[in-house]
Amino acid sequence: MRRLSRPALLVFLAAIAVATTAFVMLGRSGIDARRHAELVATFDAMAQAETSLDRDLLQVMAGLLPHYDTVVAHSSTLQGLFVRLEGGEDWPELPHDALANYRRLVEAKLAASEQIKAVAAFVRKEGSYLPFAVQRYVETAEGKVGLSVQDAMIALLSDDPEDAGLAGPLARFAAAADPALRGIGQHMQALMEQRQALHEATDEYFAIDSHAALEHAREQYMAAFGLRQDRLATLTRGLQVLTVALFVGLGLTISRLGRAHERAELAHGQLVDAVDSLQEAFALFDHGRRLVLCNARYDSLFPGHGRIDGFRNLLAVLRAHAVEGNVAADQGSAMEMLVANPADGRTHLFRSHPTSDHGSVCLFTDLTEHRRVEAQIRKLTAAVEQSPVAIVITDADSCMEYVNPRFLELTGYGMDEVIGQTPRLLKSGEVRASVYEEMWKTISAGLTWRGELINRKKNGELFWESTTISPIRDATGRITNYVALKEDITQHKRNVDLLIDANADIERMLFAASHDLQEPVRLMQTYCQKLTRQLPGDAGADARESMGFIVEAARQLGHLISGLTTYSRSGRPTDAFGPVDCAAVVNRALAECLALAEQQNPHVRMGPLPVVQGDPVLLVMLFENLIGNALKFRHPARSPEIVVTAEHDGAGWRIDVADNGIGIEAQYLPTITQPFSRLYPRATHPGAGLGLASCLKIAKVHGGRLWLDSVPNAGTTVHVWLPAGARVEEDRTAVAVD
Repeated sequence: MRRLSRPALLVFLAAIAVATTAFVMLGRSGIDARRHAELVATFDAMAQAETSLDRDLLQVMAGLLPHYDTVVAHSSTLQGLFVRLEGGEDWPELPHDALANYRRLVEAKLAASEQIKAVAAFVRKEGSYLPFAVQRYVETAEGKVGLSVQDAMIALLSDDPEDAGLAGPLARFAAAADPALRGIGQHMQALMEQRQALHEATDEYFAIDSHAALEHAREQYMAAFGLRQDRLATLTRGLQVLTVALFVGLGLTISRLGRAHERAELAHGQLVDAVDSLQEAFALFDHGRRLVLCNARYDSLFPGHGRIDGFRNLLAVLRAHAVEGNVAADQGSAMEMLVANPADGRTHLFRSHPTSDHGSVCLFTDLTEHRRVEAQIRKLTAAVEQSPVAIVITDADSCMEYVNPRFLELTGYGMDEVIGQTPRLLKSGEVRASVYEEMWKTISAGLTWRGELINRKKNGELFWESTTISPIRDATGRITNYVALKEDITQHKRNVDLLIDANADIERMLFAASHDLQEPVRLMQTYCQKLTRQLPGDAGADARESMGFIVEAARQLGHLISGLTTYSRSGRPTDAFGPVDCAAVVNRALAECLALAEQQNPHVRMGPLPVVQGDPVLLVMLFENLIGNALKFRHPARSPEIVVTAEHDGAGWRIDVADNGIGIEAQYLPTITQPFSRLYPRATHPGAGLGLASCLKIAKVHGGRLWLDSVPNAGTTVHVWLPAGARVEEDRTAVAVD
């Protein structure tokens, strides 16, 4: 601009002046066009409102309009349109005299419409009343009189009363001696008179030629407006000629600005490259709220909308997808809000700032990952704060940086009393120093330490806690913090001690009871057998049978005492569990069962068996019961066969004990493992009914389970699932015992 010559500057200033004039004229032309459109719309609205008023009044006269709301609305519309025209005093094209004449005619029509509405209301009321009154009268009147009244009513409601010659009959009805007939006649006369008045008012209303007056006023306005447009067109042509001359002059200026334009293009290219390199979506709008510059990230920001070229359209899209914040109505104000894009589910922070040329520069920063991490942090924070476990976070020097509310509740300390302190604040002196040395050695090596400690609360009370301490590392692997999870197990410790004492008392009681009860039972059996031998030869069969019953009852009582003792011992604690060789356990149980079996020759096959974690005594009891049941419930028609196999199943082993005995009906399988469950009488299959119940209890103590499959008269398979032990031996050769 500094290098422009004086002529070019003068041409430029002249172009500005012409452009300003054209802009003013364009603005004025726009105002005139809007004003003309408003006036034409007003004329059209007045014509439409008046036509609608005429139509509704015809419906009123015909009794087809149940209410007058539309008539009132049309009247109000006409009044409002007149007020609008009266507000245009600065519109010289308006024919005020013609409009005043038209308003006078419309007011006359409105006055006539009020008369029509009043008379029509009366006619409709009387027309609704008379049929009911005549019907009541006809029911009690003489036949000819009632018929004449009905004919008069029909003629009155359907035809022109005067053309029907109803004046005479109605007068007779009105002068009748019968009060009911006289009342009907008076109503009919009033209806006939009001119908005539309605016709006269309607004729008077439609005699007012307001439509012609409105059209005359419209034609005057259109002629005045056309003359104004002709003058404006002449001035426009003059400006066009001047514009052509100015463009010729500006051509020289444009050629001299070529180099400046090239430099501007270079700068613009550099700006575009800078904008495209931004990680955020960028958009620049000029003072006209049009898009000037953007990068590819802005184009792909709202896939469903494509490139948004207008600032107003952008604000509309932002309002539709806003999550937080509000967009300002003024482009010149700074704005900031969160926007969620439903197309891809991502969240962006929108920021807009005004530029020096009254435009706007907009940035969209993708906060999806940030908000996800923030939500996760809030979730984790809530979980830590609301955790029922006490949580402590210390720095690398073991100084407490954070404790959750559960820790304060457990220890009785306040937040300001523990922050900056070390966990030695809770030290009770009841824990050996070697435990702390092991703990620090473990966590310093980057491992997790778990153990139980006795600590002291603020009030001096001791409590047991189960503690887990883990190190926290930074990106380089360096330990920066430690986190400790502490759970109060004081009551649990007390319950365990009580349970151990109770179990010990029960075992001692059962042992004493079994020992003390077995001796009297054996004496009963011995002396019953002695008495049986001492009975004289002539003793009756009943006496010998009674002695047999006593012996059998004593034997069953002995089985019951042994079963209860075994069942109570099957729930031993698991603290002493260790690796158990199932093959050795089964062989021992098999030897015990074969030693007790009388006159039996079972065929036993045992496959490779694993090593499990458990109690060898309990497992021997389990397999003794299973093998003993297989021998006890053998099939009478064949020799007993027992097969013991194992199969790896998930995190443990399934050991199957199968036989070829009498089997179990399917309906009894769900309840057969309950204590004292029996399917056969004691006389044929003696026992206490506690064998399978003890086996199930032993399996549960080992963390396993027990279930049965059986086919009646074919055999039963008992499945025992036990967790795997420290080692597995699957290469043992099968063992067969005959």
